[in-house]
Amino acid sequence: MAYGDGTGPYQVKGGRWVGAVDVGWTERGTRRRRTVSAKTRAECARKLRDLKRQVNAAVGQAPAASHATVKRWADEWLPIQAGRLRPKAYATTEGMIRKWIIPTIGNRRLSDLTAHDARRLDQAILDAGRSSTTARTCRATLSRMLRDARREGHPVPQAILDAEPPKRAANSRRAIPADDAIRLLRAAASRDQWPPLPASVTGRARQAHRLASEVDPSRWVAALLQGMRQGECLGLTWDRVDLDAGTITVDRQLQSVPLRAREAGVADAGWYAAEHLAGAYYLVPVKSAAGRRVIPLVPWMTAALTTWREQCPPSPWGLVWPRLAGGPWSSGDDRRAWHALQEVAGVSRPDGRPYTVHEARHSAATLLMALQVPAPVQVAIMGHSSIAVTQGYQHADLEGARRALEGVAGLLQIEA
Repeated sequence: MAYGDGTGPYQVKGGRWVGAVDVGWTERGTRRRRTVSAKTRAECARKLRDLKRQVNAAVGQAPAASHATVKRWADEWLPIQAGRLRPKAYATTEGMIRKWIIPTIGNRRLSDLTAHDARRLDQAILDAGRSSTTARTCRATLSRMLRDARREGHPVPQAILDAEPPKRAANSRRAIPADDAIRLLRAAASRDQWPPLPASVTGRARQAHRLASEVDPSRWVAALLQGMRQGECLGLTWDRVDLDAGTITVDRQLQSVPLRAREAGVADAGWYAAEHLAGAYYLVPVKSAAGRRVIPLVPWMTAALTTWREQCPPSPWGLVWPRLAGGPWSSGDDRRAWHALQEVAGVSRPDGRPYTVHEARHSAATLLMALQVPAPVQVAIMGHSSIAVTQGYQHADLEGARRALEGVAGLLQIEA
């Protein structure tokens, strides 16, 4: 029963008529209700209607005959999500609502929505040149919002909730072949031998080339060999690196929190445990329990990080791979450095486009499979399986993971 819902009128012993309205929950988790009574059924029904209006007005909810529109409900719903969602998830949700849902069907009453409205929303996104995956994400946002509206007592037709969502767009990501990965690592390790850029190269390309020259090779080995995500690399701090034990603990990532999420206070929510660095940058928990893991270091990586620690620019937050001034890398500049490294190494996808940063992680997974590493060990290293892997299990199988990574290092011709 939602706030403002009523039961009755019903007659009790003694002949009086009684009605009740749900007004929430007690601290013990039991329902809190208010009642009315009268000598006649008609009088009790009138009192019950008046009480329901008062309760609905007090809690800001609509009665059963609500005329609320999609926009009106969205304006009420978004502030609630600011206290529930992670910053990027909130920014995505708000963006879907402001950019697509409200402009397309915002003036529609919740009670009048149909499957046709869902298809209108899909088509608006596709007509704007966005992928079917974007349309599917937007539909998921709409469904979540409408289901919450129904829980709050708004009449939402089942038809729009049952409307089939668009299919996901084909994923074009692929693993980087071992030969290309070797060329990339060799280019990264020989930055002082890179040929000068031709005079015809543009300023933007020169800047990307400079960024690539500032990145220590161990940053790219962390992705290609250790399978670390971009945010995990950029947010890694020295207190998570144990060179004596030869391990990296992955439990945080660097994230640039969008302005709309910062304005809503999402990043500062106590439950989220985010650590503010500077500007929009925060160290935030990894997304899932499976993402929290301990990764063993192969001898080459231990030696490289030991050397790099002596050369690493000082960072107020102890970042392992900071900018020259000690601050965090943006994901955009990190991506530009990665693309420039591919140009220097003469590496690209078959269609001529550069590999994405995340495709380096795909390569680590592919190489582990090529070596026929047992699935539980792959899970412990990559941290992307839906199987929940506990921290204790990761420590217990650390030696198996270390042997697996040493095998991958051999494929990439990384020697101590």
